[in-house]
Parts: sequence; structure tokens; C-alpha cells
Amino acid sequence: MIREDPQRTLLFDMDAAIVTLPQPIGDNAVVIRLTGNYHNLIRTWADT
Repeated sequence: MIREDPQRTLLFDMDAAIVTLPQPIGDNAVVIRLTGNYHNLIRTWADT
């Protein structure tokens, strides 16, 4: 989906960081914002 290796690496690292956040923080607005930014980057960089 993402052609450029540096972009894939950034998304992988970002996803890994989001996933490793403590579970009770899951409903936190910051986590929701980070997840939204992650998905926006995928939409921006994805080749369709």
C-alpha cells in the first residue's frame, strides 16, 4: 500500500508505539488523536 520505505518505517514505528500504550489510556483523547493521524498518513501516502 505504501510505496516509500521511509514512510512505511515511520508508520510501523508509530503503530507499534500506539499499540504499546497502556490499555487504560485507550480512551484517552491523545491516543484517539494519534490513531487518527496514523490513519490520515496512510490515506495520504497510499497508492490506490
